[in-house]
Amino acid sequence: MLLNALISVLQVLVLSLAPLGLVAWAVFKVLLPVAQKQIEQATHSLYARNVEFLKSELELGRDYVKAHLAHDRDLLGLVAAGYSSSQDKRLEAILALWSSIVKSREFFWREMYVYHLMVPTEYVGKSVSKTRLAEFVPTSSEKDLTERLLGFRRGIEESRPLLGERLWLMFFVHQALGFGIISKLCQSIDKHDRIPEWNKFVDGKPFDRRPLLLLVLSEDELSAIEKISVAVPMRILSAIEDKMLSEMHSWILGKQVIELTIAQRDLIWQDMPPLMKTS
Repeated sequence: MLLNALISVLQVLVLSLAPLGLVAWAVFKVLLPVAQKQIEQATHSLYARNVEFLKSELELGRDYVKAHLAHDRDLLGLVAAGYSSSQDKRLEAILALWSSIVKSREFFWREMYVYHLMVPTEYVGKSVSKTRLAEFVPTSSEKDLTERLLGFRRGIEESRPLLGERLWLMFFVHQALGFGIISKLCQSIDKHDRIPEWNKFVDGKPFDRRPLLLLVLSEDELSAIEKISVAVPMRILSAIEDKMLSEMHSWILGKQVIELTIAQRDLIWQDMPPLMKTS
């Protein structure tokens, strides 16, 4: 009975609401095209605004890139012009520096010939004047050495800005080592008639130049040189000169062209004929 009553109520409700549903559907069909058109117009307007905004941003970005490209182009032009105008002066400075190195090397090797010719056991503790060592010892006075040093550096100091601090440091260490050893050697002969080892004073105290040398040579490079007891100071000077040449090539060519290590050069030196070693 209850079920039949519920069914009857639902039938009445459906029949009473059916006209309203038909009316709502008719209204929906009428309003739908209008709503679609309004949505399309709003979407098109938003799309158009977005397109204009993107175009504006693109133009701004393009102008920004153009401005930076022009700035970079101008900057590169200035750098290239400055490099070109200073290159000739730099080459002159490098050639003058190397000319000074060649002259000082000839002087150093002549004054330190005893270290090049003999091992320490042949001269340590022996009187110079009473042995054949007198033929090979330097004769320069402190005044001569000072004049030589100033002569080798004359004109080079003014070119320091063109040479770079690294190259200048190598030149300074090269000169300091050579003149320091010769000065010590001359004083030892003059006052004590003795030739000390290149890295010691007559009394055996260390003449320590290692901290100075480590400014331009590595610990491994210096150790490789010291493994051979003959001509150590000259080979150190040669190693510094090799470093200077490499630095010069970097300045001139923009790349390293000397690739042999110090150890490799020492192997070549060991195999070299004696006459070539004295040249």
